[in-house]
Amino acid sequence: EVDASVVERHARMAAQVQIPVLLIHGRDDVVSPFAQSQAMADALKAAHKPVTLVALPGEDHQLSKSDTRLQALKATVDCRQANNPTDAPRQAVASGAP
Repeated sequence: EVDASVVERHARMAAQVQIPVLLIHGRDDVVSPFAQSQAMADALKAAHKPVTLVALPGEDHQLSKSDTRLQALKATVDCRQANNPTDAPRQAVASGAP
């Protein structure tokens, strides 16, 4: 459970977000509670911001398991490709545009 001050802080931060957010969190993380990422995802959704929360079952803070590390990396690549088309930067470089 996340206390009210954290929820309020997340809401303030979410209102300022200008880009899509990808949150990746191990469900069994004992360093940073999963509830923190869930609360941030909820705040971003409430602020109508694009957010993806990838919950990794049985995973810890260090992403110690190879299968969940691959899942996290795939989610990162998918998010990157969805929000940063690879053609645009190459075209700008090829044309000499800054």
